[in-house]
Amino acid sequence: MLDRTIALSAAALLLASCANLSGGYTRVTASTPNVDDMSVARLPPESLSPVNQAKAGLDQADQQLSRAKLGIRDADRAVEIATQETHVANEQQKLARQQAENARSLGDQQGLQLAQQQQSLAQDHANLANAHKDSATAGRDLAHALEDQANREFDLAHWRLEYAKYQALKQANSPDAKKYYEDDFQRARQHIENNLANAQANARAKAQRYQQAERSWQDMRQRLQAAGRLPTG
Repeated sequence: MLDRTIALSAAALLLASCANLSGGYTRVTASTPNVDDMSVARLPPESLSPVNQAKAGLDQADQQLSRAKLGIRDADRAVEIATQETHVANEQQKLARQQAENARSLGDQQGLQLAQQQQSLAQDHANLANAHKDSATAGRDLAHALEDQANREFDLAHWRLEYAKYQALKQANSPDAKKYYEDDFQRARQHIENNLANAQANARAKAQRYQQAERSWQDMRQRLQAAGRLPTG
């Protein structure tokens, strides 16, 4: 009797982290049936290996989702920096235009020529800053797409955990298994997998757009650097 009590306590401890998903995880999957943890805790511990494996997969998916959220924060900061660069470049352009107008009004040909050179340089810097901002914005779009994909992967991992719990009840011939229906699980799985496929396709498209924007910015930067048209220091 004591051994049985110890076994039940161990099983309950093993499954404690499966409970209260809304409090322990970054996300909760509404479409997946939730199998009662106490029903599963009454099963022999040796029958819970698939459940524990699925739980480990859910933990990994939750960690990946947390990293994706951090990626959005980093991407937002990159856009802020790139936007500041465009503001500086625009001010440089305004200053160069004003200098050119002043030199023209004074009939200062040498000053006008120098101001026009500064205008050309300021335009190059503005183009580069805009390319950087375009790349950073595309990177932010990608970060959001990766977060959405991570959300859908979490949903699938959650489904696998709940389904593993359901299967454990069935294989143990537990009466509690009759509270749940195979069709409900399969409908939920189909819905989740469709959402995941869409999220993956969107992430691939955003990744391609980001790679193109990043390449354009870096290519422009290398050309200006080779021509000696980037600011020093």
